[in-house]
Amino acid sequence: MNNKHYDVAVIGGGPAGYPAAIRAAQLGLTAVCIDDWKNEEGVRLFGGTCLNVGCIPSKALLESTELYHRAETEFALHGIKIGGLGLDLATMQDRKRGIVKQLTAGIETMFKAAGVVGIKGRGKLLAGNRVVSRGSLDRERDLLYVDDAADAIVAAA
Repeated sequence: MNNKHYDVAVIGGGPAGYPAAIRAAQLGLTAVCIDDWKNEEGVRLFGGTCLNVGCIPSKALLESTELYHRAETEFALHGIKIGGLGLDLATMQDRKRGIVKQLTAGIETMFKAAGVVGIKGRGKLLAGNRVVSRGSLDRERDLLYVDDAADAIVAAA
């Protein structure tokens, strides 16, 4: 098993957790961010509900539908004529997935740039400011202990 000490351990890699870990690292602290979000394919990603299935995907689809609505109702007022206006829901969904993929990959890039250790797994608080994380393979040998008592633990889930 890996035993490591971090100044800050953040449990939750969503819109509160990943910036907290990055900021801690920017301030010179050793930081680890642990998150166990899984997408519909079972792939673990940082970003939490907001980035993966909530705010961001919803706004991507909302923008597409707003553009459709504007084309249908406002363009003619500007002398723009569109024939055969239609929706391609598969393309809209692909665009949404692409945005989510780009942003989740961006979190890992920011972690690397800031020196944050990102762990895709389930974090659990233990006594004495310790955290255990079950890794991506969900097996006992993949447990990572943050020992020697992390100076700060942030639960950002």
